[in-house]
Amino acid sequence: MEVPVLSTEDVHRINILLFFEFKLKKLALVTFEAMAVISAESFLPGAAASTIGELRIKQRNALAHKGVDTTWNSPLVNEGSLAPQDYDLSYLFQQYAARNLTAQFVSEYPIWTSGRPKGDRFKVLATIRYPEERILHHTGFWQMFKYAVVQYIAVVVVFVYVSERLKRFVFSHQLINTVAIKPYKNS
Repeated sequence: MEVPVLSTEDVHRINILLFFEFKLKKLALVTFEAMAVISAESFLPGAAASTIGELRIKQRNALAHKGVDTTWNSPLVNEGSLAPQDYDLSYLFQQYAARNLTAQFVSEYPIWTSGRPKGDRFKVLATIRYPEERILHHTGFWQMFKYAVVQYIAVVVVFVYVSERLKRFVFSHQLINTVAIKPYKNS
């Protein structure tokens, strides 16, 4: 991204707000808007800022197991609003921090390049990686029931197989003395 800058201006600091829409579809159906902040600064006037980092999901509470959760799908910035407080960064960060699901940009390698020739644009380069995340959710009754049935069948099949083989071995090799008793007498 290139930002036009007047030849009389120097860039010493940048704050970039990036907005993302996340959709989780596997066990909990959730859609939410997330924000990432990229910041860089230097006492030297800059020509470019670059960074490499990861967008990590932060979660406060476990998600519900049923239905579609759109609680946090509201826009972070109300574009139609004329109220100055809706565009205030401290107010925006306060509202964002109160959400259950948020995202955080973790910059691993920020680089500030100085020495911009007059009239050139300020350049911002960002590489954002999306790592696999672990999301907590409450398990529903049918999910738990399915899991229990699968576990039960796996244990029962092994137990029945082993006990049947053991029974055959014991009785075919006559390891236990047995006597056959007829419940009725032949007359």
